[in-house]
Amino acid sequence: MASAEVPVFGFQPRALDDRPHAYEVMIAGELDVEAAGSLDRELDALIAAGARFIVLDLGGVTFLDSSGIRSVVRAARAVADRGGRLTCAGLSGAASRVLEISGLLEHLRDGDGHRSPT
Repeated sequence: MASAEVPVFGFQPRALDDRPHAYEVMIAGELDVEAAGSLDRELDALIAAGARFIVLDLGGVTFLDSSGIRSVVRAARAVADRGGRLTCAGLSGAASRVLEISGLLEHLRDGDGHRSPT
């Protein structure tokens, strides 16, 4: 009997060429307690390297729990402390529902068309 394959957590940053210190990060798979540590390390490295604007593309996220939310909020605060901004875009149904229920969707939604803060 074949079991359903669970997507492995994936993190793929891409520099936005037309904006200095700006990155789009595609996240896929389950963003749970197991993946949250990896996400923390990856986002911390981007922030330490000078990222001031980060767009998390959560379109490939199949599951999001409180650990994943904590990682996103933690990174958003770290970027804000450096005068930048972290937003979420391309939300999957799973990510959108959890962020909406938690009250974070409006704070993290990418409503500015990927414009970098001045």
